[in-house]
Amino acid sequence: VPASTVLCFLHIAAAREGDVHMRELQDVLGIASSSTSRNVAHLSETRSVKKPGLDVVEAYTDPQDARHKRVRLKPKGRT
Repeated sequence: VPASTVLCFLHIAAAREGDVHMRELQDVLGIASSSTSRNVAHLSETRSVKKPGLDVVEAYTDPQDARHKRVRLKPKGRT
């Protein structure tokens, strides 16, 4: 697992509100939006077509702004 993916997971796991805005991950980790998406995909259920991810986080549409995504741990990611 790439170091940037591990850092992404650790930041999501440490989130006080239980979830993190994708833009926050990008800013805190100092990586491009494409890298943020790739890291979150690696941690999600499906990394890419026919390639499973680690299934420890889920990305969902921000209920306050449908243009943005938020990320939270799944139960598997808490254990």
